Amino acid sequence: MRKQKYTPLPPDTEKKVLGVFTRDPVFYRTFFPLMFVIVLQQLAALAVNMADNLMLGRYSELSLSGATLVNQLQFTLQQIAAGIGMGIVVLASQYWGQRRTEPIKKIISIGVKFGFVVGLIFFAAAQLIPTELLSLFTNDQAVVAEGARYLRVICWTYLIFAVSNSLMYSLQSVETAAIGTVMSVSTIIINVALNSCLIYGSFGAPELGVVGAAVATLVSRTVELLIIVGYVLLADKKLRMKLTDLLRFDFTYLKDYVKVALPIAVSGMLWGVAQAAQTAVLGHISAAVIAANSIAVVVFQIFAVFGMACANASSVVIGKTVGRGDLHLVKPYSKTIQAILLIIGVVFGGLAGDMPRHPSQLYEALLEGVVIFAVLYLLSRRMPPRPRGTFLGTFLVMYGCFRFLVEFVREPDAQLGYLWGGWLTMGQLLSVPLILVGAGVLVYALVVKKPQKGLPEMKQSE
Repeated sequence: MRKQKYTPLPPDTEKKVLGVFTRDPVFYRTFFPLMFVIVLQQLAALAVNMADNLMLGRYSELSLSGATLVNQLQFTLQQIAAGIGMGIVVLASQYWGQRRTEPIKKIISIGVKFGFVVGLIFFAAAQLIPTELLSLFTNDQAVVAEGARYLRVICWTYLIFAVSNSLMYSLQSVETAAIGTVMSVSTIIINVALNSCLIYGSFGAPELGVVGAAVATLVSRTVELLIIVGYVLLADKKLRMKLTDLLRFDFTYLKDYVKVALPIAVSGMLWGVAQAAQTAVLGHISAAVIAANSIAVVVFQIFAVFGMACANASSVVIGKTVGRGDLHLVKPYSKTIQAILLIIGVVFGGLAGDMPRHPSQLYEALLEGVVIFAVLYLLSRRMPPRPRGTFLGTFLVMYGCFRFLVEFVREPDAQLGYLWGGWLTMGQLLSVPLILVGAGVLVYALVVKKPQKGLPEMKQSE
């Protein structure tokens, strides 16, 4: 894609249903079927992880805990791979709106190569330093040893998954998502059948435990790759790709691809690292906590599927709309998508629990965002300027206090519960150092009264 000037979007003048939902039936005919198919596909993919957790949990807690540690590495890989795939979707869907398939083939080729490189990095790390990686999550050597046995086999799937995932997103960009569901369903069937044989030693198969689960996943991922590669090269009538299209090194759209995919991939990587850090904290408590957390994570991911599927479908619809040149529809479509996402969040947030909940995220946004900004802004307008350290200290004290207060209306972490007295949570405990440090900075600022850097020396206010 050649460098072009940005075109401002036309104002939104469309009359909407309830002031939010577009009246364009084309949007709904495109968006909801695509979203529904992606939901089925992602639920099927999650069912594979759930089957592994349930079957390993029945086998032994140690096996489940070891596999859970490895799954944190795989989760990080999946988040990065999703960013790589979304880069394909955002760019390729625009060309699909113009029905130009040659640029799409080149973009897919770039994305597949990036995915393979990322999978290769994770594979190499797992092969070279498996024990060292898993030791970051727990100091229980029995769990680490069990996880290392699992990792040495499962890491081969990283290479396979990275490629098949990129191809799956590629097909979504041209509104072909059903094959992803077929691919995931086949993975479930094969994985569950082989798990029952290889984990427990049923039907005369060897009892391999956690290694059996890894072998089952490796076989099912291999079949998954064969299905999607076969479809892309032999059955797909939209792109009509050949093997040479995937293997060729044509970087015409490399700069545009990196510009789009890199922020998404980095964001996914940070999210994966954050989840891994949480597992590392829990992993130093006990193997039972690790096992319990693995179940909680799968439940969370099931509820999050609908939001992620909505985001994927949105990328295709908006990208296709931009590619067609219908810029006047972008804002109406975007507002409708935001409303749909809000509804999904409210509905599935409610289904996640059996009692009404405070919208604590909104409380945090108001207090920790709007209120703190307003206070700091007002302080900055005062003349003469506040002493150096006033703003930092004020921010830390207010942030810590607001976070401490909001914790009273939030559910405590399921794996930790209340730490003391039926009310003290980990969030409140971690807020105390912020308040104390902020108070110390404020005292220092008021006592020393050091002028703000860059401002002329002037008498600081009392």
